[in-house]
Amino acid sequence: NIELIADQQIKDYSEEKLEQVISDPVLYSTLLSLTDRQRMLLNHIYMDNMKDTEVAMILGITQQAVTKAKNYALSKLRKGMSKIV
Repeated sequence: NIELIADQQIKDYSEEKLEQVISDPVLYSTLLSLTDRQRMLLNHIYMDNMKDTEVAMILGITQQAVTKAKNYALSKLRKGMSKIV
């Protein structure tokens, strides 16, 4: 489960982050509403160009757990963005 990722792993990643490249204020705010773990997962996938299986290996969880957590986080982002339309 993505929620079981150690907090230290969250603090250890320091590459360029989604928060640094998003210019849309609503998307930025919605991204910040995600948990640290969800943002870390999306950063690995979209900023580090990692596959779900690679992220799973790094985090010590299954590929299915990564995919499920990614889809849930993206759903939260879509829901947050749809509130402005």
